[in-house]
Amino acid sequence: MGFFSRIKEWFMGLFKKDDYLRMTSIQPQIGDGMMELINEWRDIYSGNPPWLNSESCPETIGFAQTVCSDIASKAVCEVVASTGVDDTDKVLQELISDLRGETEEMLAKGAVVARPYYDPSGNKVRVAWYPADRVVPLTWEAGRLMSACLLDFSRGDTQSTSSVTYCKVEAHVWSAGTDTITVKAFTWNGGALGNEVPLSTISAWADIEPGPIEVRNLSGPLFVYAKTQVKNYIDGSPVGVSIFASALPILEEMDKIWNDASWEREAGRAKAFVDETMIPQKIVDGKIVEDINAFDRKYYKKLAGNVENTNKLFEVHNPNMRLDQYQAYMDKQTVLACKKMHLDAKAFTVDVQGSPVTAQQILTEKNDTYTTILDIQNNSLLPALKEIYRISADIQYLYGVREGRIPAVDDITITFGDSVMTDEETEKKNAQTECQIGLRSKLSYLMQYRNMSEEDALKELERIKAETPVVDYFGESAGA
Repeated sequence: MGFFSRIKEWFMGLFKKDDYLRMTSIQPQIGDGMMELINEWRDIYSGNPPWLNSESCPETIGFAQTVCSDIASKAVCEVVASTGVDDTDKVLQELISDLRGETEEMLAKGAVVARPYYDPSGNKVRVAWYPADRVVPLTWEAGRLMSACLLDFSRGDTQSTSSVTYCKVEAHVWSAGTDTITVKAFTWNGGALGNEVPLSTISAWADIEPGPIEVRNLSGPLFVYAKTQVKNYIDGSPVGVSIFASALPILEEMDKIWNDASWEREAGRAKAFVDETMIPQKIVDGKIVEDINAFDRKYYKKLAGNVENTNKLFEVHNPNMRLDQYQAYMDKQTVLACKKMHLDAKAFTVDVQGSPVTAQQILTEKNDTYTTILDIQNNSLLPALKEIYRISADIQYLYGVREGRIPAVDDITITFGDSVMTDEETEKKNAQTECQIGLRSKLSYLMQYRNMSEEDALKELERIKAETPVVDYFGESAGA
């Protein structure tokens, strides 16, 4: 078992609230059951669901990971953040450079924490991300996480041969506009914090100020808790819930269908059962071995012992397989899983048969998925991105990273784009109509839908005016 596999198993399985009560004097505000579920969601997402076994269900199709990856990609693939100030825009782009992967983690595990920090080596602000399985919530205010412990792990320095695992706990405790930060390192004993050790035990942690450090006059803590918009029906707490939390029985059924179909495909291979005397043999290194190639070895199955009845020396086995039935059942389960995740019924079905559909039909069928993506963008990511920027600006002032005015949060323009989910042909026709009724300029149309520069578009408009047809492309009289 690898190091990170052990961390996944240890941390959530043996989570002990008293460890963090001892460090912060605050009882963590998260139920043991929620910690166990976060552990389960993580395992399902990483391809190790609890229902796997060596006999009836040895493999997973990884449907949960597929959904999280696809929805995250659609949600953030076109995100653009801008303030109109070039150097600030560069900072913004760096801050959101990991957004796609972290959005995927958020969807899978229910939440992620973003913590901007000052990097002296580059004299800039960066963002550290913590998935839900490395976040211990301490206090909430009106559903907002205000105090938390953020965990990092290390097996020791690269040159070390030690088998000891270490855990760095960064505690943020919020009180009346002040974020008090304390950092300590511990040995990691089967999922529990062991003895405290110096931060210098790990060279990467040696320069970290242990604190406590008080950062005052803040509007919020120096971290951001971004979570899905899935209602926490489990314990009613503010803890984020995985997008596939309510689909777990269906995900298990889908894996079983896949394994049953795979078994039937393997068992249903065409075979010829033959008497062992009919298999060619040869001598290799003094041993008698079968003289057949790999294909024949799969096809011919040897029957032990001589068969007196020569009619049974050779029997072909070529059963009918029920793969179509498995496929139909899998599609039904996929539809149910999608609906449980508030996605369109056919968002991930693999049946490619059927009549061609128009772009407008596709757009209509995407309504649930589109609504879910908008929810993720507007209610999970947008507030988080603005808060990340606010914290980054505070840190820039605190460390003197920049001189002069840093654009305020209200100056940020964040757009997500929706070309992945939009019927572009319909948009183009709408733009033509807007040109005809005077709600859009021909210049902007040519620049957007013909990919012309402003100069080329102006020249094209002059050529259009000079042409003789009575009605031009937009339905107006020539020269109008």
